[in-house]
Formats: sequence, C-alpha cells, structure tokens
Amino acid sequence: MKKKLSTLLTLLTLVFSLAFSGCVTGGNTVALSYPSELGAYPWCRWSVTVVGFTDQRADKQTLGAKDLDEGEYYVAGSDVSDWVTRAFVDEFKNRGCGCEYRAGAADADTQFVISGEVLAVSLDKIGFTDFNSKVRMFVELTRNGERVYAETYNGELDRSFALGSDAPGDVLAEALQFVVTDAVEKLINHMKDADR
Repeated sequence: MKKKLSTLLTLLTLVFSLAFSGCVTGGNTVALSYPSELGAYPWCRWSVTVVGFTDQRADKQTLGAKDLDEGEYYVAGSDVSDWVTRAFVDEFKNRGCGCEYRAGAADADTQFVISGEVLAVSLDKIGFTDFNSKVRMFVELTRNGERVYAETYNGELDRSFALGSDAPGDVLAEALQFVVTDAVEKLINHMKDADR
C-alpha cells in the first residue's frame, strides 16, 4: 500500500511538472489550421481566383510571446501567407464560388481576382491559460484588371483554454476566421454590385 501511494505521488508530480513546464501544451511551434465549420451565406455564383497573399510582416516566423520571462516565443508551423490564402479559398468554395488558388494574377481566368497582403498575425500567451491573437490584412478585389474594392481588415481575439489543448492554434484559427468571414461577405456584396 505504501509503495502504491509513493508511485502515485511520483506520477502526479511528474504530470504537474510536465504541465507547468509547457511540455503538455505542445512546445513553441503552432500548427496553422482553419476551422472546419465554414460560412454558407451569402451565396456566391461567380468564378473567383484567389492569388497567393504576400507576407508583409517584418518577422515572418515569430508569432508572439509564449513566456517572456524565459525568452520563449511562438513560431508558425507553416507558411502564414499560404494559410491566409487557403482560408479565403475554403470560404469562397463553401459559398458556391468556382474558386481557384493561383500564384499570380496573370494566371487568372475567372470573373474576379482577389489578392492581398498579410500585415500582422500575432499570438501572445497573456495568462496561464489565456491567449490573445491579432490578425490584420489588406484585401483587394479586381475585375478585368480594374480595382472594384479594397479594404484593410483587423481582428483581435482573447480566449482561455484548458491545459493540454491545441489552444494556440485554435485561437489563431478562430481569429483568422473572424477576419476572413467578414472580408468574404463584403467581397461577395461588391461582386454583386459590379455584376449589375
């Protein structure tokens, strides 16, 4: 009985040590994903090319602070500009657009072309289980080479998550979806206006 209690205490100590050292939360690399539940409104009936967004951030790898006391920072697990571009493609396709992802506008053979710049993507751990994420991007809609609409979009999100979850990636995904959904809805409305 005494040996079982000693083993249990040792295991509990190990689990808490791992949790507080950050091992359970997955390290400093953040997997960039996008939520599987996509918007379906407004409906889109046009063909659209989404040109790969350009990353205008000064530091293209670091996302933000994980633990400033320890000098730890979050880094992106994949290309941020590709992550943003694919989010637009997914949202447009889900709304019914014939949508293509192209490296450049010269390759586009659709009714509308969407391009943009990633201006800021940040993720900071602001408490034991609290995170803050910010996303800022410039988006442009053109038709036959002429600008139809352009706007800079901003979004910020604060969330709390349980230890051991995919909190950093989830917070970033949710912040991106907030901004992309807003942009896509406005872009579709401007496509309607341009098509009249």
